[in-house]
Amino acid sequence: MSDMLVDNEVDYRHVAEQLVRHCANMPLPMLKQVLYDEVTPALGGIAMTPAPPVWLMWDPDEVISRVSSMLVRRESSFFYRIGNNLWRLHLRSLARDLWCSLEEELLWVRANGLDR
Repeated sequence: MSDMLVDNEVDYRHVAEQLVRHCANMPLPMLKQVLYDEVTPALGGIAMTPAPPVWLMWDPDEVISRVSSMLVRRESSFFYRIGNNLWRLHLRSLARDLWCSLEEELLWVRANGLDR
């Protein structure tokens, strides 16, 4: 999902294919929750800067590190959790736009298979 938060045109079909391939057993509501509550809050700020440093794709290790760090801080600090909740609320429209485009492709890929 991190590929949707880059400074370039997003290939939603490719993201959907990767999710179907690697997260086949995750239901759509769970994928949506991960996008809204983990991926967008951890990476959205960088993607929204005027000249984001990530143009083509995120380094998978950096994504895992950023999301994990955010989740640990959210769990361990009451004040961070409040700030993070406000940040997630602020990013809700971005996540909603991303999800609408991704969900359409996910449904198509799940119905038609991975081969184009």
